[in-house]
This record gives sequence, structure tokens and C-alpha cells, in this order.
Amino acid sequence: MASPLLALAVPACLVVCLATRVDPVKATRGIGQVVKALGGTRFTLENEHGALLISVS
Repeated sequence: MASPLLALAVPACLVVCLATRVDPVKATRGIGQVVKALGGTRFTLENEHGALLISVS
């Protein structure tokens, strides 16, 4: 499931970086640092229809 989303997100991020004159390498490094800092984080979303739990290892 993540692969198709990633295939759409990467070109979109590249276009946004180029349009806003942000270095794509630095932006990727920054996103990687944020994801790395999320280690051990759990997100829970609940409503009357169901629940979603995301654990970042």
C-alpha cells in the first residue's frame, strides 16, 4: 500500500521543492530526521465507524 503512495509523493515533493526553490536533498534529509525522531510513537484515531492505530518503530 505504501509503494503506490510513495510513487505519487516523491514526484510531487520534487515539483514543490523546485517551485519553491528548496534544495530537494536538504528537504529529504529533513524529512528523514523527522521520521527518525518519531521512533516509538503511536498514533490512534477512533470514531464511531472504527479505529486506526499507527505505530512507528
